[in-house]
Amino acid sequence: MTDLKDEGFDRRSVPLEALETSWTGPDGWSFRKLDWQQDKPRGSILFMTGRADFYEKYLETFHDFHEQGWNVTTLDWRGQGGSGRCGPHPHVGHIDDFATWVSDLVAQFEQWRSS
Repeated sequence: MTDLKDEGFDRRSVPLEALETSWTGPDGWSFRKLDWQQDKPRGSILFMTGRADFYEKYLETFHDFHEQGWNVTTLDWRGQGGSGRCGPHPHVGHIDDFATWVSDLVAQFEQWRSS
């Protein structure tokens, strides 16, 4: 584990080299996405956070992976973080059916794997 204070890594801000975009699911839902790529990666990691999470909570982990040569891709789940809410309340992350999340993951994984 590296000492992040000595490196000047701000664990509270998305790194400038990381690309924040959106990914559109098969049903048109827009997901907030982050890609942190290497010039010559040793491989790629699709990192999925937990329920009620947002990817900023894992910036130190992404930094560690990136420092070890990995490409890192993550997104906020439907109804979580910056991927919008499924109901009218802005602080509640309900979902119609767990299968919706599974379908989102399958679609994202297939697209990620093919790119």
